[in-house]
Amino acid sequence: MLMMEVGDQSLTNAMVYFQQRAISQTPGLFAALPLRVTRFNQATEGNAMKFGEAVVSGLRNYFDFSGRASRSAFWFFILFCILVPIVGSVGDLFFFSNLAREGLGPIYAISNLALLVPGLAISARRLHDIDRTGWWFLITLTIIGNIWLLVWWCGKGQAGRNRFGPNPLATG
Repeated sequence: MLMMEVGDQSLTNAMVYFQQRAISQTPGLFAALPLRVTRFNQATEGNAMKFGEAVVSGLRNYFDFSGRASRSAFWFFILFCILVPIVGSVGDLFFFSNLAREGLGPIYAISNLALLVPGLAISARRLHDIDRTGWWFLITLTIIGNIWLLVWWCGKGQAGRNRFGPNPLATG
């Protein structure tokens, strides 16, 4: 299925060209992938969360390790968890320049500590969405485990209800 709007036509055509070229050069690797191009700000699954909604949801469920989290909620919150310490580092350079040069910026440290628990919680909820327990997060202690978790986190969640609750993308 190809979706495009008039203003995005050249970008969409370029994306289709590069996807088709990649598929034709390595057919075995991309044979199972559906060719789907959409606008960058258009949801491609159910009622996917927007950035602000995902941040509010992640912070509201600070200590909640139960339930499920959609891909959009998870990845937007992870993006937030990356951006906040970057902003904290810049704040450290302005307000605590001597400490920041030594790698001891307090704003950076506090922001990382503050986002540790909600990051773990949303990671567990994302694993619940693919019907895995949150304890699978412990495989991050291995190198191959990080790769495996990344594959799971990028995958589509289980449709319908599972043992951890209803589908977070269900409409209605």
